[in-house]
Amino acid sequence: MVKGFKKVLSLAFALLFAFGAMPIAGVVAFAEGAAINFDTITVSPASVNLDVGETKQLAASGAYLDKDGKPVANPITDGIAWSSADTSVVSVSNTGLITAEALPEEVDSKTVVVSAYYTNPNGTAIVATCEVTVERADVLITSIKWDLKGEDGKALTTLIEGDTYSFKDMYKILPSKATNKTVEVTCEPENALEIDIKEQKFIVNDKIDDGIVRLTIKTKDGSKLSNTVTLQVYDADDLRIKSVRWTWAGRETTGICKLDYYKNIVTKEVANYYYEKEEDGEIVRKYKLSPEYAIAANAVKIEFRSSDKRVAYFDETTKRLVPKGNGYTEITIIVTNDKNEVYTDKMGIVVAGAPYTPAVGVEMTSKDDDGGFTFVKKITKYYTETVQFGYNLKASDYKLSADVAPNLFDKKGELLPHCNVRWYSTNEKVVVIDEKTGLATCKDSGSAEIVLEIEDNGMTYEARCEFVGKIRWWQWLIRLIFGWIANIF
Repeated sequence: MVKGFKKVLSLAFALLFAFGAMPIAGVVAFAEGAAINFDTITVSPASVNLDVGETKQLAASGAYLDKDGKPVANPITDGIAWSSADTSVVSVSNTGLITAEALPEEVDSKTVVVSAYYTNPNGTAIVATCEVTVERADVLITSIKWDLKGEDGKALTTLIEGDTYSFKDMYKILPSKATNKTVEVTCEPENALEIDIKEQKFIVNDKIDDGIVRLTIKTKDGSKLSNTVTLQVYDADDLRIKSVRWTWAGRETTGICKLDYYKNIVTKEVANYYYEKEEDGEIVRKYKLSPEYAIAANAVKIEFRSSDKRVAYFDETTKRLVPKGNGYTEITIIVTNDKNEVYTDKMGIVVAGAPYTPAVGVEMTSKDDDGGFTFVKKITKYYTETVQFGYNLKASDYKLSADVAPNLFDKKGELLPHCNVRWYSTNEKVVVIDEKTGLATCKDSGSAEIVLEIEDNGMTYEARCEFVGKIRWWQWLIRLIFGWIANIF
């Protein structure tokens, strides 16, 4: 019986030892029957780099000293509280899974601290951290394209040897936030252009022959994209302007064009310039180039003149044909090349539809040697000489000259009815004047007045000019001789 009791007691001790080695829920381990309190915990990895959108699993482990004073580490799978210092950049789950969420637009990377908190069975709290650096993922280039534009804002297609071309942006890359925008530029022929991508310019070699130049730009970010542009190179020393032609709405014109007052013609390419290349005294090639190359190709001067600026004129700064009032004018383009050869072209313009504003007065003008009209109060002419008088309606939205009055049209193309004009001379022995056109002829010496009467909107306005007629001595002698002969017979 004693022997049996010993067996039962041995079995009880064995069971007690077996159950004593098992951990209790919520406690990591036992040492000699007591719960373990960790001295420290660590997070693995201690730091990590992620691109936006990537994830990483973190793990926590605790360390304590055993009965012999040796450090012992155990993984901790329960009881950890995870947190992120900036959840908009890095989020963390209850199990320690971190996700790189996003980055503020103004930065390319940001470091956020993720913390692991643990409370020991004895109530003491310990913490460990991991530094998570979030970076933007590489953004590849999706589009690259040359953007070579001339001074007129249009695509550059023609180059002049020896010239320097500067640009605001030589090429365009999409998207604008591409990570690596480094490019490689090649030229064919190799020495045709001296290219400076940093300064956004290139210089055309002045020793190359006329011909085609191909510029190719390639990406270096792994997207393997490229773009090629073809440019025509000309030798300016061999080019001479030989003719110029006005264009109207993109087409060459030789007739009279009608311009509505409210529809201004705005165009960069107002004319076509024709050049010729000579070799050994023979014309071997003809070119038609846009105006931006006119100066470069030995056009030393380009001018625009209007026969009556009160009707319309060409604004050289804005490249705009500006209507001023109803009437007819001729716009002349004058091109002078470096050989002092002058080439011109004229375009007739009829302006109609100008707004009508009643006049408050009138001033008289006369046509000068340059074809323009000048304000006049007194004029002297010799026997048989003529003078063309005109007028300006004061304080109106348009100014009309009498010599073009028959050509004034309204929006329907009919003669404007609101203005009646009458010219007359106070002494027709001295000067006579056409009452409709204002053309005066000196008939004799003496004094007279040229009177202009305008009836506008029920009001009559008057302007006067003193006219002095004179006779040269030889004209007087001829009249004396013929008068003496007439008296004899």
